[in-house]
Amino acid sequence: MTTESTNAVALHDITVRFGQLTALAGVSLEVPAGQRRAIIGPNGAGKSTLFSVIAGTRRPTGGRVLVDGRDITSLPVHRRVDAGVVTTFQHSSLFLRETVLENVLLAVARRARVAHRWFRPAGAYRDLLDHSATLLARVGLAGREALLAGALSHGERRQLEVAVALAAQPRVLLLDEPAAGMSPAETDRLGQLIRGLPADMTVLLVEHDLDLVFDLADEVTVLHLGEHLATAGVAEIRADENVQHAYLGTADVDELFFEETS
Repeated sequence: MTTESTNAVALHDITVRFGQLTALAGVSLEVPAGQRRAIIGPNGAGKSTLFSVIAGTRRPTGGRVLVDGRDITSLPVHRRVDAGVVTTFQHSSLFLRETVLENVLLAVARRARVAHRWFRPAGAYRDLLDHSATLLARVGLAGREALLAGALSHGERRQLEVAVALAAQPRVLLLDEPAAGMSPAETDRLGQLIRGLPADMTVLLVEHDLDLVFDLADEVTVLHLGEHLATAGVAEIRADENVQHAYLGTADVDELFFEETS
Protein backbone atom coordinates (compact mmCIF):
# COMPACT_ATOMS: atom_id res chain seq x y z
CA MET A 1 0.00 0.00 0.00
CA THR A 2 1.47 3.31 -1.05
CA THR A 3 1.51 6.30 1.24
CA GLU A 4 1.10 9.98 0.45
CA SER A 5 4.85 10.52 0.63
CA THR A 6 5.60 7.78 -1.95
CA ASN A 7 3.00 8.97 -4.46
CA ALA A 8 4.20 11.16 -7.29
CA VAL A 9 0.59 12.02 -8.10
CA ALA A 10 -2.53 11.66 -5.96
CA LEU A 11 -6.04 12.66 -7.01
CA HIS A 12 -8.65 12.98 -4.30
CA ASP A 13 -12.36 12.94 -5.24
CA ILE A 14 -11.90 14.85 -8.53
CA THR A 15 -15.23 16.10 -9.87
CA VAL A 16 -15.76 18.15 -13.02
CA ARG A 17 -19.17 19.43 -14.09
CA PHE A 18 -20.20 21.33 -17.21
CA GLY A 19 -23.59 22.70 -16.27
CA GLN A 20 -25.80 19.66 -15.73
CA LEU A 21 -23.23 17.29 -17.24
CA THR A 22 -20.85 15.51 -14.88
CA ALA A 23 -17.68 14.66 -16.78
CA LEU A 24 -15.87 13.24 -13.73
CA ALA A 25 -17.62 11.98 -10.64
CA GLY A 26 -15.37 11.77 -7.59
CA VAL A 27 -12.35 10.10 -9.21
CA SER A 28 -9.50 9.21 -6.86
CA LEU A 29 -6.24 7.48 -7.72
CA GLU A 30 -2.62 7.27 -6.62
CA VAL A 31 0.44 6.95 -8.84
CA PRO A 32 3.65 5.87 -7.09
CA ALA A 33 6.89 7.63 -7.97
CA GLY A 34 8.59 6.15 -11.02
CA GLN A 35 5.54 4.27 -12.25
CA ARG A 36 4.31 4.13 -15.85
CA ARG A 37 0.53 4.54 -15.54
CA ALA A 38 -1.86 4.46 -18.48
CA ILE A 39 -5.34 5.97 -18.34
CA ILE A 40 -7.78 4.33 -20.76
CA GLY A 41 -11.49 4.10 -21.38
CA PRO A 42 -14.08 4.25 -24.15
CA ASN A 43 -15.07 7.53 -25.77
CA GLY A 44 -16.73 9.85 -23.27
CA ALA A 45 -15.13 8.11 -20.29
CA GLY A 46 -13.53 11.32 -19.00
CA LYS A 47 -9.89 10.56 -19.87
CA SER A 48 -9.13 13.90 -21.50
CA THR A 49 -10.89 15.81 -18.74
CA LEU A 50 -8.93 14.00 -16.05
CA PHE A 51 -5.70 14.59 -17.93
CA SER A 52 -6.43 18.31 -18.25
CA VAL A 53 -7.08 18.52 -14.49
CA ILE A 54 -3.67 16.99 -13.76
CA ALA A 55 -1.98 19.17 -16.39
CA GLY A 56 -3.61 22.32 -15.03
CA THR A 57 -5.53 23.37 -18.14
CA ARG A 58 -8.84 22.79 -16.33
CA ARG A 59 -9.80 23.48 -12.74
CA PRO A 60 -11.91 20.76 -11.13
CA THR A 61 -15.32 21.55 -9.70
CA GLY A 62 -14.24 19.67 -6.61
CA GLY A 63 -11.38 17.59 -5.27
CA ARG A 64 -7.61 17.99 -4.97
CA VAL A 65 -4.51 17.27 -7.09
CA LEU A 66 -1.31 16.50 -5.17
CA VAL A 67 2.20 16.07 -6.55
CA ASP A 68 4.82 14.72 -4.16
CA GLY A 69 2.35 15.46 -1.38
CA ARG A 70 1.97 19.13 -2.37
CA ASP A 71 -1.48 20.45 -3.27
CA ILE A 72 -1.21 21.98 -6.77
CA THR A 73 -4.94 22.14 -7.52
CA SER A 74 -4.93 25.92 -7.99
CA LEU A 75 -1.58 26.24 -9.78
CA PRO A 76 -1.56 27.34 -13.44
CA VAL A 77 0.31 25.32 -16.05
CA HIS A 78 3.58 27.28 -15.87
CA ARG A 79 3.71 26.93 -12.10
CA ARG A 80 3.14 23.19 -12.43
CA VAL A 81 6.12 23.01 -14.76
CA ASP A 82 8.19 24.63 -12.02
CA ALA A 83 6.77 21.98 -9.65
CA GLY A 84 8.02 19.24 -12.00
CA VAL A 85 4.80 18.43 -13.90
CA VAL A 86 5.32 18.68 -17.67
CA THR A 87 2.83 17.87 -20.40
CA THR A 88 2.97 16.98 -24.08
CA PHE A 89 -0.43 17.59 -25.63
CA GLN A 90 -2.16 15.80 -28.50
CA HIS A 91 -1.98 18.96 -30.63
CA SER A 92 1.52 20.18 -31.36
CA SER A 93 2.85 23.22 -29.50
CA LEU A 94 6.17 23.42 -31.36
CA PHE A 95 7.59 26.49 -33.06
CA LEU A 96 7.36 25.13 -36.59
CA ARG A 97 9.33 27.99 -38.18
CA GLU A 98 12.26 27.49 -35.83
CA THR A 99 14.85 24.76 -36.09
CA VAL A 100 14.71 21.52 -34.17
CA LEU A 101 17.64 22.67 -32.04
CA GLU A 102 16.11 26.08 -31.37
CA ASN A 103 12.88 24.50 -30.10
CA VAL A 104 14.78 22.53 -27.49
CA LEU A 105 17.23 25.32 -26.73
CA LEU A 106 14.41 27.69 -25.81
CA ALA A 107 13.08 25.14 -23.33
CA VAL A 108 16.55 24.47 -21.91
CA ALA A 109 17.16 28.22 -21.52
CA ARG A 110 13.87 28.66 -19.72
CA ARG A 111 14.79 25.91 -17.29
CA ALA A 112 18.17 27.59 -16.74
CA ARG A 113 16.34 30.93 -16.33
CA VAL A 114 18.39 32.66 -19.02
CA ALA A 115 15.74 32.80 -21.76
CA HIS A 116 15.49 36.60 -21.39
CA ARG A 117 19.22 37.15 -22.03
CA TRP A 118 19.57 36.25 -25.68
CA PHE A 119 21.57 39.41 -26.46
CA ARG A 120 24.68 37.53 -25.35
CA PRO A 121 26.72 35.63 -27.94
CA ALA A 122 25.55 32.06 -28.55
CA GLY A 123 28.99 30.80 -27.58
CA ALA A 124 28.35 31.98 -24.03
CA TYR A 125 25.70 29.30 -23.79
CA ARG A 126 27.75 26.38 -25.08
CA ASP A 127 26.63 24.22 -22.17
CA LEU A 128 22.99 24.89 -23.05
CA LEU A 129 23.62 24.03 -26.68
CA ASP A 130 25.40 20.83 -25.70
CA HIS A 131 22.55 19.85 -23.37
CA SER A 132 20.01 20.54 -26.11
CA ALA A 133 21.94 18.33 -28.52
CA THR A 134 22.09 15.58 -25.90
CA LEU A 135 18.31 15.70 -25.45
CA LEU A 136 17.79 15.46 -29.19
CA ALA A 137 20.08 12.44 -29.36
CA ARG A 138 18.12 10.83 -26.50
CA VAL A 139 14.86 11.04 -28.45
CA GLY A 140 16.42 9.85 -31.71
CA LEU A 141 16.78 13.19 -33.50
CA ALA A 142 20.57 13.46 -33.66
CA GLY A 143 21.53 14.93 -37.01
CA ARG A 144 18.19 16.72 -37.42
CA GLU A 145 19.15 19.80 -35.40
CA ALA A 146 19.27 22.25 -38.32
CA LEU A 147 15.94 21.26 -39.86
CA LEU A 148 12.90 23.45 -39.34
CA ALA A 149 10.48 21.76 -36.96
CA GLY A 150 7.78 22.13 -39.60
CA ALA A 151 9.80 19.89 -41.95
CA LEU A 152 9.72 16.93 -39.57
CA SER A 153 7.41 13.97 -40.04
CA HIS A 154 4.50 13.58 -37.64
CA GLY A 155 6.36 10.98 -35.61
CA GLU A 156 9.50 13.09 -35.45
CA ARG A 157 7.49 16.05 -34.19
CA ARG A 158 6.23 13.92 -31.32
CA GLN A 159 9.84 12.92 -30.59
CA LEU A 160 10.78 16.61 -30.57
CA GLU A 161 7.92 17.41 -28.20
CA VAL A 162 9.29 14.82 -25.78
CA ALA A 163 12.74 16.42 -26.02
CA VAL A 164 11.21 19.83 -25.25
CA ALA A 165 9.39 18.31 -22.28
CA LEU A 166 12.56 16.64 -21.00
CA ALA A 167 14.33 20.01 -21.12
CA ALA A 168 12.13 21.06 -18.19
CA GLN A 169 13.55 18.16 -16.13
CA PRO A 170 10.13 16.76 -15.18
CA ARG A 171 9.51 14.51 -12.24
CA VAL A 172 6.06 13.78 -13.68
CA LEU A 173 5.64 13.56 -17.48
CA LEU A 174 2.11 13.60 -18.91
CA LEU A 175 1.70 12.21 -22.44
CA ASP A 176 -1.64 13.01 -24.13
CA GLU A 177 -2.31 10.45 -26.88
CA PRO A 178 1.30 10.53 -28.09
CA ALA A 179 0.73 7.85 -30.74
CA ALA A 180 -2.27 9.58 -32.38
CA GLY A 181 -1.81 9.64 -36.16
CA MET A 182 1.41 7.62 -36.08
CA SER A 183 2.33 4.80 -38.41
CA PRO A 184 3.17 1.42 -36.82
CA ALA A 185 6.89 2.11 -37.29
CA GLU A 186 6.59 5.54 -35.64
CA THR A 187 4.60 4.03 -32.77
CA ASP A 188 7.31 1.42 -32.26
CA ARG A 189 9.97 4.16 -32.07
CA LEU A 190 7.80 6.08 -29.61
CA GLY A 191 7.49 3.00 -27.42
CA GLN A 192 11.26 2.60 -27.38
CA LEU A 193 11.64 6.26 -26.45
CA ILE A 194 9.22 6.02 -23.52
CA ARG A 195 10.82 2.81 -22.28
CA GLY A 196 14.17 4.60 -22.31
CA LEU A 197 13.06 7.45 -20.04
CA PRO A 198 14.73 7.67 -16.60
CA ALA A 199 13.38 5.06 -14.19
CA ASP A 200 12.70 7.66 -11.49
CA MET A 201 10.48 9.72 -13.82
CA THR A 202 6.76 9.12 -13.32
CA VAL A 203 4.88 8.84 -16.62
CA LEU A 204 1.13 9.19 -17.07
CA LEU A 205 -0.14 8.18 -20.47
CA VAL A 206 -3.58 8.73 -22.05
CA GLU A 207 -3.68 6.58 -25.16
CA HIS A 208 -6.15 4.72 -27.40
CA ASP A 209 -3.59 2.27 -28.78
CA LEU A 210 -3.99 -0.62 -26.36
CA ASP A 211 -1.03 -2.52 -27.79
CA LEU A 212 1.19 0.43 -26.82
CA VAL A 213 -0.54 0.81 -23.46
CA PHE A 214 -0.13 -2.83 -22.49
CA ASP A 215 3.48 -2.83 -23.65
CA LEU A 216 4.48 0.21 -21.58
CA ALA A 217 2.29 0.42 -18.50
CA ASP A 218 3.09 -0.90 -15.04
CA GLU A 219 -0.53 -0.30 -14.09
CA VAL A 220 -3.63 0.77 -16.00
CA THR A 221 -6.49 2.95 -14.76
CA VAL A 222 -9.81 2.52 -16.56
CA LEU A 223 -12.46 5.23 -16.59
CA HIS A 224 -16.08 4.72 -17.64
CA LEU A 225 -18.80 7.37 -17.79
CA GLY A 226 -16.71 9.71 -15.66
CA GLU A 227 -16.07 7.19 -12.91
CA HIS A 228 -13.07 5.15 -11.83
CA LEU A 229 -13.81 1.63 -12.99
CA ALA A 230 -10.56 -0.21 -12.21
CA THR A 231 -6.84 0.15 -11.57
CA ALA A 232 -4.62 -2.91 -11.84
CA GLY A 233 -1.72 -4.48 -13.64
CA VAL A 234 -1.94 -5.22 -17.34
CA ALA A 235 -2.87 -8.90 -16.95
CA GLU A 236 -5.67 -8.11 -14.52
CA ILE A 237 -7.08 -5.34 -16.72
CA ARG A 238 -7.02 -7.57 -19.80
CA ALA A 239 -8.94 -10.25 -17.90
CA ASP A 240 -11.46 -7.89 -16.23
CA GLU A 241 -14.95 -8.53 -17.62
CA ASN A 242 -16.17 -5.15 -16.37
CA VAL A 243 -13.50 -3.45 -18.48
CA GLN A 244 -14.44 -5.52 -21.52
CA HIS A 245 -18.12 -4.66 -21.09
CA ALA A 246 -17.29 -0.97 -20.68
CA TYR A 247 -15.60 -0.94 -24.08
CA LEU A 248 -17.87 -3.14 -26.18
CA GLY A 249 -20.61 -4.63 -24.06
CA THR A 250 -18.88 -7.96 -24.47
CA ALA A 251 -16.67 -10.27 -22.47
CA ASP A 252 -14.68 -11.25 -25.57
CA VAL A 253 -11.22 -9.84 -24.90
CA ASP A 254 -10.00 -10.81 -28.39
CA GLU A 255 -12.76 -8.67 -29.91
CA LEU A 256 -11.75 -5.82 -27.60
CA PHE A 257 -8.14 -5.94 -28.80
CA PHE A 258 -9.19 -6.24 -32.44
CA GLU A 259 -11.46 -3.19 -32.26
CA GLU A 260 -8.95 -1.02 -30.41
CA THR A 261 -5.82 -1.84 -32.38
CA SER A 262 -7.08 -2.36 -35.93
